[in-house]
Amino acid sequence: MLQRENQRGRLSSIEELARATIKKLTQHMTEHNKAMASAKSDEAKASVKAQKQNTTTGLQTCNNILAMTQRESSCKCH
Repeated sequence: MLQRENQRGRLSSIEELARATIKKLTQHMTEHNKAMASAKSDEAKASVKAQKQNTTTGLQTCNNILAMTQRESSCKCH
């Protein structure tokens, strides 16, 4: 029983961290969109595009982590 409580606590911590990271990445995406709008050169646009891709990958990863932790925490396994 103690093991399940520890597991729930870890899952909760992971979910909190993923949600906080999603919030930050979403803010970064807004900044990237503004930077793309103001980018003049092709180099600057390419740089912003790469940053946006990295941010998108991070968001997808966090969403996958959330999906897995929520699935685990809803499991009624004994």
